[in-house]
Parts: sequence; structure tokens; C-alpha cells
Amino acid sequence: MNPDYSVNYRCHLKKGVRPILFLHGFLGILEDWEGIIESIKDHYSYLTIDLPGHGKTANVNSMQEAAEAVIELLDELDLDKVYLYGYSMGGRLALYLSLHYTHRFISVILESASPGLKTAKERKNRITHDGILADKLEKEPLEQFLSFWYAQPLFKIMIKQSDFQRIYQRRIKNSGVSLAQSLRSLGTGKQPSLWGKLSENKLQIQLLVGEYDLKFVNIAQDMCLINKNIVYKVVEKSGHTIYIENQKVVLEAIEKNFIIDRRENESF
Repeated sequence: MNPDYSVNYRCHLKKGVRPILFLHGFLGILEDWEGIIESIKDHYSYLTIDLPGHGKTANVNSMQEAAEAVIELLDELDLDKVYLYGYSMGGRLALYLSLHYTHRFISVILESASPGLKTAKERKNRITHDGILADKLEKEPLEQFLSFWYAQPLFKIMIKQSDFQRIYQRRIKNSGVSLAQSLRSLGTGKQPSLWGKLSENKLQIQLLVGEYDLKFVNIAQDMCLINKNIVYKVVEKSGHTIYIENQKVVLEAIEKNFIIDRRENESF
């Protein structure tokens, strides 16, 4: 990585308690996790970041570079091992990290995430699709793009949440041009397919998928067939954004999968 490159982050470390690294999704920023963090901050350490091209973090050229930037941040903070929670685009990055830097993570929760696309043809078609979206982001006001984006059935439940306007106002903090570049470098089409590496996974991975998000329910089922360390939970009355739509289930998953392991002789 460029030695001048830096990731914008927010960190709260409790002595002897290993932190949870939270990775948000496309269009998000690190503040997306405020609701979850408010509920866990008395017991857990945490680290939140702006993904490349989001918030105050500059873009990178590939998923590999994004992963390297995360690992360099962990090194900078002297964090040898962390728990990992990734949503959507952040979930795809989290899975990449889990499979390529296994020794840096304890256990993982992936929400509405996938190992990418299986075939070159699928990836080529998705790159074209993402390119059209990137063009919209560059040419249209961000408000117009967000109206288009959240009109998708995928977010039908999310936009009915009482705090959606607050979420929307966070999205407006982003740059449309930077988001477009992020989509071109970290979009599903550009992501290396991870299906072939799933059998190598040694970490405990919990998948969370919404009942109404059938595409990701099917993906989760397929992932679990490949590796016995991967399990999934279908969250009732939820769509794509479970951490917003059903915070209780997310908190239960965190408590179950991220065991507080106090190590009084360690500084974090």
C-alpha cells in the first residue's frame, strides 16, 4: 500500500477485551454502527472504519488493496486478533479478510454477504451493471441516486424504519464521485470469486440473512454446504439490512459468537 494512505476509523478499546471490527456496506460510513455500539459499548471493545471511497477514506484499486489497508490499520493499532462483523460490501471484504488473513481474526459474522460471483461471465455482466451505476453517481446529484437506490424492493423494510431519515442524512455525507470509484474497484463484479476458497475456511462464520432477501438466503445455504464451520440464520421479518431492521437479532449473534475473553495482561 501507499505509505501515505490511511483509513478513517473510530476506536474504543477496553483493557483485556478483544475488539470487534465493524465493516459497513455500500453507501455507508462508520457511524452506521452507532445503534449497535450504543448497546454493546459497556462490555465490548470496537473498531469502526470508513470503507475505501466512503466517508473520509480514500479509494483503493482492488479488494486486495482494501484488505491490506485493514490489516495495516490493525498493525498500527497493535491489534493482533479481532472479531469481525461485515455487512453487504463490508461483508464481502470481511470474507476476503477471513480467508486470506485467517490468523488475524477470532470469529466472524457476515450479514447479507456473499463470496462473489462464480463465473467469469457473471462477473463481466456485473461489472457492466456496476459501471452504469457508477456513471449515475458521477453525473447525478447524490440525493437523486439515493432516491433511486432505496426504491429497490431490497430496502422496502429499511425505509420504513423510524430512523431512516437519520440514516439518509449520513449517506449524504459521502461523495458521489468517490462512491463511483469504490463501486468500480470493490463492486461484486470486480471481487475475486471466493467460492473456491470456502472449503479452506477454518474460522467459525455466522451468516445472517433476512427472510425476505431470498437471493442471500440461497447463497447462505450454498456456503454452508461447502464448509461445516459456516452456519446461517434466517432472520424473520427482515430484508437486506438486518442491523437496522432487527437490531435485537444482531446483538444476540454478537453475544453468542463474540465471547468476551478478558486478558488482563494485554493492553487493548
